[in-house]
Amino acid sequence: MIQMTSKPYTQESPDTAGVVYIVEDDEAVRDSLKWLLEASSYRVELFESGEMFLAKFDPNAIAVLVLDVRMPGMSGLEAVSYTHLRAHETAANL
Repeated sequence: MIQMTSKPYTQESPDTAGVVYIVEDDEAVRDSLKWLLEASSYRVELFESGEMFLAKFDPNAIAVLVLDVRMPGMSGLEAVSYTHLRAHETAANL
């Protein structure tokens, strides 16, 4: 059995806590998800497109990624593909 635990963001340990990245083109959905997660003490970063997310993506970050699959421009599936490529490039350079 897999047991999952969460470690919410706290002011005492901001450098060890992860972040929830939300990539969503609908502003109302982005804001609602942010409000919901921050109410549970998670640190959240919002992006309105896959391109904007990838410009700041750090493959070494402890993170969870919530993506809209259908967005104008780069789809969420394309953005995930790029994150995998970057993670493999980073690992190869270690």
